[in-house]
Amino acid sequence: MAVMSAVPVPLPNINVYSFAAGMNYALGSSQLKDMGDGNFALHAGDVDGNGVIVVSDFNIYATQIAQINVYTGGDINLDRTVTTADFNKYQPNASRIGIAQIRY
Repeated sequence: MAVMSAVPVPLPNINVYSFAAGMNYALGSSQLKDMGDGNFALHAGDVDGNGVIVVSDFNIYATQIAQINVYTGGDINLDRTVTTADFNKYQPNASRIGIAQIRY
């Protein structure tokens, strides 16, 4: 799922803006997932990139299952293979809604 920074980031930016550094780097605490090891990550599963993780994302995954050696929308974990491992990334985030700024 897309994410929006908590503050404007001027471009070109000389310093890397890392969302992994903490929840306060994103606009709202619901945008990032606490990995439990001091790092933060984006929520996986917004296959169509519309800012919500719903059944239409699953449907894209389902039509691409068992494809190998390709990066497709259904390859949620980006290992070039669409398997149940991708579903396992999608499922815990199903029904998650992104902030208004990233939805369309």
